[in-house]
Amino acid sequence: MGAGGALAGTGGATGTPPVMAAGGTLTIDFSTVSNGGRYSPRNVGAVWVVSPSGTFVKTLERWAAARARYLAKWGSVAPPWSAFFGIGAPPDELDAVSRATLGSHKAHHLTWDLQDPAGMVVPDGMYTVWFELADDDNKPSAKASATFEKGPAPSSVSPPDMAPYTGLKMMYQP
Repeated sequence: MGAGGALAGTGGATGTPPVMAAGGTLTIDFSTVSNGGRYSPRNVGAVWVVSPSGTFVKTLERWAAARARYLAKWGSVAPPWSAFFGIGAPPDELDAVSRATLGSHKAHHLTWDLQDPAGMVVPDGMYTVWFELADDDNKPSAKASATFEKGPAPSSVSPPDMAPYTGLKMMYQP
């Protein structure tokens, strides 16, 4: 209990500001693999995070430029990438690592500071990281996800290989 009988850090009668969720880091390492499309090894893709309630949180990486329309799942959940070069773009567009179509499959190393596009640390809970890759304009993209728990303890997740990734390892450090 804080002074005056209020719980410390709860914003009670003492005027103490509310306790913010602890930050931390999520590190993601993986390599992309072909989905068997006619343009492979050229590919477009995206990696994004979904909250425990299933709502979109943030795009961590996108390599698609004008071909982002072939990323159907990402396009259905992410804020619209309405303008190139950040003009009139929502915060998520300006905060993600983005690049043009990749000419070959490669290793990806991503680090997320567990903040949403507004700079607020996300609350503890079970988060889903989605991966999507397209290497054809007529064939459906490859999609897969993995979950990790943001909480007081570090964790590591290494799911089996599947298109669109191989060697996926996610490490959470509070």
